[in-house]
Amino acid sequence: MALTKQKYSLEYPIKSSVKILFPRLSTPTGLSEWFADDVEAENDVFTFRWNKHIQKARVLTIKESQFIRFQWIEHESNPLDDFFEFKISQDDITGDVHLTITDFAYTEEIQDNKELWDTQINDLKRLLGS
Repeated sequence: MALTKQKYSLEYPIKSSVKILFPRLSTPTGLSEWFADDVEAENDVFTFRWNKHIQKARVLTIKESQFIRFQWIEHESNPLDDFFEFKISQDDITGDVHLTITDFAYTEEIQDNKELWDTQINDLKRLLGS
């Protein structure tokens, strides 16, 4: 029986405008400031580098200032359980901005992945001065 990944979502309050936040989630320059050591893009394929580790992801869908969904290329055969998404929401009344990350991991890896996201989002918040 093949192992399947579990979907999970994390939500973070971000003290930033959507206009400033979205490019940090959707451009090579923005992503290289907090998500990876270096990011390059060619058409809809982003190449992420962490030290000597390289991974490529394809942009599956993007809606300006709202969300972007990537899929790791080595897992394209099963798009339903191997994407990660950054989604921005803003409260109509308070103006508060929230970033929701949706990702997939094997059950035994979810806690470690959540801690990694926490660390990365803390880097993003520091970058944004929030």
